[in-house]
Amino acid sequence: MEVVKPMYRDLAHPDLLRKCLHGKTQNPNESFNNLIWTMLPKKVFVGLKSLQWGVNDAAIFFNESNFGRFKVLQELDIRPGINTAKTFKFLDKVRIQKSQRAAELSTKEEEIFERK
Repeated sequence: MEVVKPMYRDLAHPDLLRKCLHGKTQNPNESFNNLIWTMLPKKVFVGLKSLQWGVNDAAIFFNESNFGRFKVLQELDIRPGINTAKTFKFLDKVRIQKSQRAAELSTKEEEIFERK
C-alpha cells in the first residue's frame, strides 16, 4: 500500500487528468500510431510493402496533412489535376475546422471542470 498510494495520488492529480479530457493525450506518438492503424486496420493482414506504404503515407499526412500528398505526387512526376489540389485543400480545411470545434468544446469542459 505504501508503494501504490503515492503513484495513485500522482496519477489522480487534477492537472494530469485535465490533460486527458476528451481524448487529449500527453504523447504525440499515440496520435501518430492511431493514424497508422486507422489507415491500416489491425484486423486485416497486410504485407510488408503495404505496411511500409501505409506508414510512409501516415508520416506525410501527420507532418504535412493532405496537401503533403499532393507534393509527393509532384515529386514523383505525377501531375495531379486541379481537382486533386482543391480536394486536398478542402479536406485539410474541414479537418482544421473540426479540430478547432473540438478544442472549443474541450476548453468549455475544462472550465466546467475547474469550477467544480
